[in-house]
Amino acid sequence: MASSLAVDESSDIRGDSSLNVTKEFQALRPVHGTTTGQDLYEEVSRCGNEMELPREKLVGWTTDGAAAMCGHRSGLVAKIREKMQEENVTAELTAHHCIIHLESLCAEALNMEHGMFTITHAGNFIRAKGLIQRQFKAFLSQ
Repeated sequence: MASSLAVDESSDIRGDSSLNVTKEFQALRPVHGTTTGQDLYEEVSRCGNEMELPREKLVGWTTDGAAAMCGHRSGLVAKIREKMQEENVTAELTAHHCIIHLESLCAEALNMEHGMFTITHAGNFIRAKGLIQRQFKAFLSQ
């Protein structure tokens, strides 16, 4: 069984009274002080070790677009790939950059909640079931 991780560095200090942590979250960890790629790598590694997530099963990674996450040399994803290479893990790690929360903040500032609701609803519908996801991917590749 393969695994994938989503890591987001949020600096949004507004708070979210509607935050509802569900079973999909494996961990929600605050990182105090600096948030360099090394700092994030150490925290994610600690978390992965505690949850006994084997690196050889890691195939997908989603982050926000922060340099600490996706920097080519010292970002979190680069450090994870480096560690996988050191451990001779042959699985290819596919990294994606998630920008939907940035789009949501822009929509809020531009008062476009109605549009973002539709986009988010459609995205969640597509991601909810594997068959729909595969059909959508096939449609896009035509």
